[in-house]
Amino acid sequence: MTASRLLMTVVVAAFATQSCPGAGATPGGGVRDDPLLRSTVAVYACETASDQTIVDRFTRLSEKGDPRGTLWLARLYFKGRCGLTANTAQANAMAASVIDEVRRLAEEGDAEAQFLVGACHHEGLVLELDAALAGKWYLKAIEKEQVLTFGNLAELMALGNGMPADIATARKILKRGAALGSVTAKGKIEFFREPDMESMKRFAELRRNRVLEALGKEKDVAVRLLATSGVLSTPDEYIDYWDDAQEVLRFDDDGILLRIEDGLVRCIDASHGMTDSDAARGGIPFGLAWSDSQARITEKLGPPFGSEYIRKDAGFSCTYRVGNVFFTAMMDLSKQSIQFWRVREIWREDFPENEGPRNDM
Repeated sequence: MTASRLLMTVVVAAFATQSCPGAGATPGGGVRDDPLLRSTVAVYACETASDQTIVDRFTRLSEKGDPRGTLWLARLYFKGRCGLTANTAQANAMAASVIDEVRRLAEEGDAEAQFLVGACHHEGLVLELDAALAGKWYLKAIEKEQVLTFGNLAELMALGNGMPADIATARKILKRGAALGSVTAKGKIEFFREPDMESMKRFAELRRNRVLEALGKEKDVAVRLLATSGVLSTPDEYIDYWDDAQEVLRFDDDGILLRIEDGLVRCIDASHGMTDSDAARGGIPFGLAWSDSQARITEKLGPPFGSEYIRKDAGFSCTYRVGNVFFTAMMDLSKQSIQFWRVREIWREDFPENEGPRNDM
């Protein structure tokens, strides 16, 4: 059975339960079912207990000798969750002390352990960062309706990260997770919502820019497409480096930066560069000009979906949801002009070509 068919079976069969599982609920049970663990995971997922209560409960589980409680504490320290100060060294040390036992429980069929092993692969805690292995363990945990699995698995499936992209099934998974009370799933329903007609009209216009040809492609294919269309004038001259979990290809001559995750281009930045490749790209999308101020952008495109100062990019972002991507104009506040623009995938989806003809220049 394929992953999508398995998930559809789980989602369709499970819609009888419509609320956040509590101490007496059965979802998430396993070979070492513990009501305290199950209820603590449930209130964490549904955000119905204080941060301190959750930390105290996982600490009690750890002190009782439950390796899942220890690994949960490690997850909290790894990302600085529940009010704890992030400490990756401590998190990895704690996780390393119990990961073999948790993995054994996962292999024996415990859903909470299966989720935890998947999450470790998903985040790179103690285990190698591997979306495919994360998805493998999430698929096992979701059969028993481990409540946190729905949001994490749906995100991998929406992006095609470690598994075939399937946004329709991902949305069904999120709907089920939300019905179980998962706050994460509820938030991701909004994040991965189907675009409206106005958004798709803008997407059709956006796809006329040749930079978009590279989005969602393997990096070698992406570079070749951009070189063929003239967007990259020096395709063999670039800087290749890693930024967290992303591989980055920076083409300074043409002001193009490709961000690659799981072997595919997920995000593209376009700036002036050292040569004028604007004509080959088709300029900045939506008729924007490099000299446009934030007020001028809002006048042309309306209020943004989000706007904030991004320290990493040293600029102020004006972001719009367009089809299945975010389009961002990054502002240089000192000059009140656009320093670069960005497109980033929200999810993977191949829309019909007639919804957005490519630039035929």
